[in-house]
Amino acid sequence: MENNNLGYLPKKSWWERLLAFVLIIAIISATFLTVKYLVSSKPKPKRKPPQQMKAVVETEEVAANNFTITIESFGIVKASDTLALTSEVSGKIVYISDKIIPGNVIKKGELVAKIDDTEYKNQVLKAEASLKKAEADYKLELGSSDVAKKELELAKRLSILDNTSADLSIALREPQLLKSKAAVELARAELNTAINNLEKTSVFAPFDIIVTEKNASLGSYVSPSSTILKGINKNEVWIEASIPYYKLKFIDIENQSKKYVKITNLNEQNGHVFKGKFLRLIPQTESNGLLAKLLINVESPFDNPSNPLLINNKVKVVFEGITLKNVFKVKTEYIRDNNKIYIFKDNKLKISNVKIVYSDENYSYVESGLANSDKIVTTNIPNAIEGLMLEEVKLDNEQK
Repeated sequence: MENNNLGYLPKKSWWERLLAFVLIIAIISATFLTVKYLVSSKPKPKRKPPQQMKAVVETEEVAANNFTITIESFGIVKASDTLALTSEVSGKIVYISDKIIPGNVIKKGELVAKIDDTEYKNQVLKAEASLKKAEADYKLELGSSDVAKKELELAKRLSILDNTSADLSIALREPQLLKSKAAVELARAELNTAINNLEKTSVFAPFDIIVTEKNASLGSYVSPSSTILKGINKNEVWIEASIPYYKLKFIDIENQSKKYVKITNLNEQNGHVFKGKFLRLIPQTESNGLLAKLLINVESPFDNPSNPLLINNKVKVVFEGITLKNVFKVKTEYIRDNNKIYIFKDNKLKISNVKIVYSDENYSYVESGLANSDKIVTTNIPNAIEGLMLEEVKLDNEQK
């Protein structure tokens, strides 16, 4: 009996089991309602409206004005005069200047070479003698002509010869006189030729020359057209500049010669600025017609030995262009894609389409799309959209 009582549990009736189930449901429901009440009765935090993002920008105010533009290009230095100094007579060189070394300067009128003149002096003496003989013969013929005239007049007075006789020019020795006179002129011309040839035995520099090549030596035999030296003009060079063809309209070609053209060596960042003079527009283009060519003259290109304009050197050329009227001058870096400019307007971003008249790597000149006192946004704004809120800041000079 004791074992049965310990291991036996009486079986519950159906209503006891139902009551237990209802109690469990009631406890769960009460727990759920309590949690829901607690959650719903908890004070909710007030949600703040999201603050709109602002871009912090710098600005620059613009105003329309008249601006004289500059057109920058590149050019090649060319010799204005190239010289092959030659002999005009034949002979042996008995003197040659020791300055004929590439790079040396030979001044205008300086003796470059001397050709043996012995034979040419003899030719002058012969020509002088021939001229004296011809002049003497001419004087004799003048005397004979005068005698013939007197004899002819006497014959007429004695009625030995009438006026109907044949040509009297022969009797007056006119052909002989003309021949004698022609002989004098010929002898004088031959003397001038001999003197001229004698002078040509001395070869002088026709202008200030920078020697580029030596072609003769002492003792060399030269003939007409034999080259003694080659060189270029020291006092001036030409610059052949190329600019985009469409930029020609921004240069006043007719009056450009009245303005200086600035020339600088590309290899000299702070080098000497040469003043050039516009000569003319070259009547041809290059690069399939995209580039026009302008010719500029520069004087004293070699005076500064530390920064000369060397032949075939590439240089920077700056032309003074026309004056654009009532336009806005804006740094080219402030021009956005598709010719747009960001404007600070009522603390918001305004994107304006502008019309650019002329532009270079530094500045663009705007004809329309801007107004006086507009503030251009100089700060780059990624993914900029119209109406973006902006905050303007101004930096002092030190921060800039």
